[in-house]
Amino acid sequence: MSQALHVESGAPARLRWLGALAVLVSALLPFWSSLSQPFHAWDDDVNFTLNEGFRGLDGEHLRWMWTSFHAGHYMPLTWMSCALDYELSGLNPRMFHATNLALHSACALFLFLALDELLARAGVTRARVAAAALGAAFFAAHPLRVESVVWLTERRDVLCGAFLSLSAWTWLRAQRPDARRARWLALSAFAFAASLLSKVAGLGFPLVLLALDAWPLRRAERSGWRPLVAEKLPYFLLALAGGALGLLGQQLGTEVLADLDTRPLTERVAISAFAFRSYLRHTLLPLGLSPFYELPAQLSLFEPRYLASLAFVLVTTGFLFLRRRKWSAAAALWTAWWSFGVLVAPVIGLVHAGNQIAADRYTYLPSFALAGLVAGCFARWTSTLVLGAGAFGIAALGVTARATTAHWNDTRTLFERVLVVEPDNTLAHHKLGVLAHQAGESQRALELLDRAIELRPVGSRADVLYDRALARLRLARPDTIVDIELALDEQPAHDGALRFFVQQAEARFGLSASAVDARLGSALSCAGPPPVALELASRRALEQGDNELALRRAEELIQRAPAAAVGHRLAGRAALFLGRFERAREAFARCCELAPSADAHYELGLTLERLGQTEAARAQFRRVLELDPTYTRAAGRL
Repeated sequence: MSQALHVESGAPARLRWLGALAVLVSALLPFWSSLSQPFHAWDDDVNFTLNEGFRGLDGEHLRWMWTSFHAGHYMPLTWMSCALDYELSGLNPRMFHATNLALHSACALFLFLALDELLARAGVTRARVAAAALGAAFFAAHPLRVESVVWLTERRDVLCGAFLSLSAWTWLRAQRPDARRARWLALSAFAFAASLLSKVAGLGFPLVLLALDAWPLRRAERSGWRPLVAEKLPYFLLALAGGALGLLGQQLGTEVLADLDTRPLTERVAISAFAFRSYLRHTLLPLGLSPFYELPAQLSLFEPRYLASLAFVLVTTGFLFLRRRKWSAAAALWTAWWSFGVLVAPVIGLVHAGNQIAADRYTYLPSFALAGLVAGCFARWTSTLVLGAGAFGIAALGVTARATTAHWNDTRTLFERVLVVEPDNTLAHHKLGVLAHQAGESQRALELLDRAIELRPVGSRADVLYDRALARLRLARPDTIVDIELALDEQPAHDGALRFFVQQAEARFGLSASAVDARLGSALSCAGPPPVALELASRRALEQGDNELALRRAEELIQRAPAAAVGHRLAGRAALFLGRFERAREAFARCCELAPSADAHYELGLTLERLGQTEAARAQFRRVLELDPTYTRAAGRL
């Protein structure tokens, strides 16, 4: 980066370094307190504390990272960055937060370089570095960045942003008259590909580059559009591939992608228009920010707030489009408006997944466009007073971002904040109910979960029903099993509900074995089939003495989740009972590699005994005692 900060177009290198330092401070200080925050019980558990897939950089884990659509996302580079954190510090959230901060800082610094280059190519000389620094600092310190930076699940945002800002800078660097264009363009395309492999979000980036060709670079006036479009073909091809992977991930890795029957086109238009206006409003006035803006159970495009949002978007778009060639300010506004729109399009709601109507994290990449507009404004008005006022405004944004970061101090504080903004938020009642249950406050938990069901009486209730069943179970209520069955009616392969039903429905609630088998069959018939169903089917077959079926289900589970130790252990048990000792040895050895435990090493020792490898078996039994000195069965075999 030092070479990039050398003198160019008369700007002293010292000013560039000062600008970079100011941007770095803006990117770090508002979010510094996140270093002491934990993993949150909101997707961080699914992605980190309960996920073994990313915990290593060996071939098996790398295969998982590059082939998985875990939780609906294809993001192998993001998983690799998390694996590196894990290798360095285990499941230490401080390390993960430090990396998020570093990536956000890198994103802001590359954006600073890109804005400085853009202003230079547009002919700006006076106060160019200051204007670029203020634009990048506006992006870096804005309270809308909090969700992307401090929520560890959103590592994909900051990594994708760092690569995309690098791609923008290197593309602009290629436009210098003395540049080695092929080299810089290749680097830009490579960085764009890396951004898509971090998160499939920057699909509209090639359209942003074309907009910059029109204004402020005015390349189209000199060469026409054909060579400019040809230059962007690699980006369009990468975007096409990324879009296909993104849709595939939503279809295979999650059940929250809505179809047109569930979410009609008119509703999607309403959601998109409302979100677009909301993002601009919160950019200008970042008050009332929430970690989760819930989608209403019922909505219509013809409600006043949605109609007003749609009218605002259409009228503003039409006005700026018609005026873009009349005056330079309109051209700049049109470039920013268009760029913001195409960058936010993949997450605006036209392809809808989840129960949110908007999310602060969705502004991370689109705000590059607004940062460019801010930089352009400061490049136009360069008086000391204006620049000083801009610096003061960004400092105020940083203070607000710091206060917003405190909302993420722990999971309870997080969802209490959601209820402050939206008192009837279903998710907040659900999450707070779970936390109350975990704290032993079962009656309070039941009240919160009852309220969550009351607020959302139909659809997307499986998780709430399961958690309410656990609260009812602690209170010894006989209607526990009713909630479990309702959850499975809605989601046949629900992990917790299916485990509960298969493992407890017969013994605790007196249901028949055929009822359990029917529920398990329904789960196995789902597309996939889901790993939880395969695991439970293998366990149940072992209990019933059908070892061939148990082994077959375990092998299917290994194919679906190769980095999960449970599949290898079940395969080892079934193979051991079948007398296939070599297969059992392989399975137990792999299980011990993935998740060492006294039981797994003991079973490996038994298998080695059957193979006649006495010394190797004794070594395993000694390892068992190292892990658990009270393991008497292992001591008896030494």
